[in-house]
Amino acid sequence: MTSVLCLHIAKATRLPMRAVDHIEVEAGKGIVGDRYHGTKHRHVTVQSAAALAEATALYGAEVPAH
Repeated sequence: MTSVLCLHIAKATRLPMRAVDHIEVEAGKGIVGDRYHGTKHRHVTVQSAAALAEATALYGAEVPAH
């Protein structure tokens, strides 16, 4: 079974991601309130916990999952 562990959005480019409890999505537009909403650029990015663990090991710095 697959599950979502955490959700993050950023309101604009170069602003930090912030964790949210829930999101609203629009088909073909992406996540409401996110910097890419309504653009042709990445509507949603999915990152696996395993890939975050790999990045932590590779770069020697923790990549927070939340």
